[in-house]
Amino acid sequence: MKVLAFIEEKFWLFLVFGIILGFMFPRSGEIFGDHLMLILMLILFLTFLRMDFSELVIQARRPVLLSYILVGQLVIMPVLCYFLTWSMDPDIRISIVLLAALPAGTAAPALTEIVNGRTTLSLVLTVLNYLLVPLTIPLLFYVFFSTWVQIDYLKLFTQLLLFILIPMICARLVRRFTNRFIEKWNPFFKSAMVILIAFVIMVIIGQEADYILTHPSEMIILVGILFVVFFLFQIAGYFMVFWLDQDDKIAVSVTKSAMNNVLGIVLAVSFFSPKVALIMVLSEVPWDVMPAFYKLYRRYLP
Repeated sequence: MKVLAFIEEKFWLFLVFGIILGFMFPRSGEIFGDHLMLILMLILFLTFLRMDFSELVIQARRPVLLSYILVGQLVIMPVLCYFLTWSMDPDIRISIVLLAALPAGTAAPALTEIVNGRTTLSLVLTVLNYLLVPLTIPLLFYVFFSTWVQIDYLKLFTQLLLFILIPMICARLVRRFTNRFIEKWNPFFKSAMVILIAFVIMVIIGQEADYILTHPSEMIILVGILFVVFFLFQIAGYFMVFWLDQDDKIAVSVTKSAMNNVLGIVLAVSFFSPKVALIMVLSEVPWDVMPAFYKLYRRYLP
């Protein structure tokens, strides 16, 4: 139990260790890259095993709040990023706007669970994010950059079903028929999620390690900029629902800062310059490290 407590308490160390392993073993990306979907589904399955599904229904019954959060995350924040980065390098500016416009990653609910946020709110927001971004991203980039970004709506919807619906159904069946098993092994689930997310980080970094290491002169500056950007995403997400309790604030913050940067890499490679693609790859570093800040938020923020 001491080992489990250490993993849960120092989860960010394991996420950082995943980055290091990705650089040490770049072939992990080649070996396990095709299996990331299954690993993510397993992470969500463990998340759903710990989730109170009645609370999920309660979260879905707050349409005004959900609409406010979604408009703020997917429209207002990218627009603010566009105007606040007016004087920056064009590629960096496009990258920041793209990061702001991306939907929550499929690992966001699990990450919310790890940092003790409101997992059910994070899940509802993640699902709705995927339903809206095929409309919001193309519109934003057409208006601001005269670039028509084509997103495969059917593919996104299929991913949503695979990543979320199937693990949810499986978790419901397990909870219904083997509740005693869940009670026995529940203390291990959260630690298992930390280890699995660290493994996913290793694989993703491994896939892009050579690309990152071939741009050493730019990497440090760009990573520094990205840490500032992710910090602002976290703070903005936290305070945009300032009247809610802290668990809800953290859930909204995670869904804003734990975006689907893999989708960002795909869009960058397809529509923008190699530098934008590089920045999307480097965004994995603050994505992995910044969750450690939530302990400070709980201690020092209202």
